[in-house]
Amino acid sequence: MKKNLFRSRLFLCAPAAFCLCAALLCACSAQGNAVPASAHEQALAQLKAQDAELQALTEQVAELKAALADAQRAAVLEDTRTEREKRLAADLYAHPELIPIEGTLGGTMRFFPDESAVRVLSTASYMPLVYAYAEDGHTAVNLLFRFENAADGALKWRCVAYDHGGGLTLLEPQAE
Repeated sequence: MKKNLFRSRLFLCAPAAFCLCAALLCACSAQGNAVPASAHEQALAQLKAQDAELQALTEQVAELKAALADAQRAAVLEDTRTEREKRLAADLYAHPELIPIEGTLGGTMRFFPDESAVRVLSTASYMPLVYAYAEDGHTAVNLLFRFENAADGALKWRCVAYDHGGGLTLLEPQAE
């Protein structure tokens, strides 16, 4: 209902001003008088003001639509992550020592708690995989981890591959 009311206000401004101008012209013509220039100027100024207001409102609507679309995308992304995926990501964030390369220029490699920084690729028991992004402010690295549940309920992580710009590097499997 609000949308229709909003539209009706926007699109009735210009026709109302046009009707006012037409009525003024008809009234002056019926009396045989010429329309005063000041009346034309006033009507034109009113139309220009309403046009500027309409353009400003149209820009505001476009900005609000863009903000709403961004918020909806973020909400959908958050809704698609299960509680298990959130728990896995939070646990991985707590283990920056798993990153197999050192920071450069004094930086410290770390994971970034961003929605796209950690993605659970598979939770299947035969190949549970998680993708993660880490950086130190100078060097970025894409990582692939395997995880398993330990007997005490904690997660056990192992980096299986990484790429920090020189191509994919596979790590040797560790003896269990």
